[in-house]
Amino acid sequence: MEAMISVTCHYPKLCAQYLTSQFYEAGYSLSQRGDILNILVMSAQQLSDPNIEKIIDKRAVIKSYINFNMITEEHFRNLVKKRSSTPNETKKKKIVKSKENKFSDFVGYFFFPLLNQYDKERIHFSIMEKDYFLLGKMIFTLGMILYFSQNSTVHENMIKALGDFLWNVKNHREEFIRKSIIFAYTIIVMTASDNVLFGYLINYLTELKFWLQAIIIEEPNKERKIEANNCLSLLSNRVKDNLQFLISGF
Repeated sequence: MEAMISVTCHYPKLCAQYLTSQFYEAGYSLSQRGDILNILVMSAQQLSDPNIEKIIDKRAVIKSYINFNMITEEHFRNLVKKRSSTPNETKKKKIVKSKENKFSDFVGYFFFPLLNQYDKERIHFSIMEKDYFLLGKMIFTLGMILYFSQNSTVHENMIKALGDFLWNVKNHREEFIRKSIIFAYTIIVMTASDNVLFGYLINYLTELKFWLQAIIIEEPNKERKIEANNCLSLLSNRVKDNLQFLISGF
């Protein structure tokens, strides 16, 4: 897999086009489709080289799938906590963080082909139904690619597309899918500009708040409760920091 990641980093456009096209094709096992997601997200991290410590630990790639805890949980929680406790920090970092993102020119080839084909009918696998584990991994991958695409010209379009997609799957019955959706929403709230979060996505925010609150109250899994609460706290601080866009109830 490391060889594939290396090749993808050297030829990102060609490799991303090939990998995303093959993800939905017949003739691959679920494990091999998981490998494709692994390669895409780890290549995205190397290409983006964000001004933070490495989030993805190669040791977390287990049995062809990215372990969902591959985002060092402590690192991610600290990042969310910092953003939640200092709502103006995001704005400051966006101004200071002007470092060129090598991923910017290629991010669309990693992201949109995965997202644009999920609802097509296929006989070889069903990502929206029985193969839900792969759906969760794909949502996670899209969230990570979005995170690594900060400062790219298509970042806002990616947020809009992912927000629409998450809205369609947020009531999925599987707990693993809810975990990945909470994660992806957290990335959106963390990285979206005010114009996108309180413009294009504003109609979603109240319902998102209710959805997160329901998870906090009703979800039996303690980790999901914590993750939902983190996302809700982050969202509430973003809203409070933009009083002109204040939505009733926040």
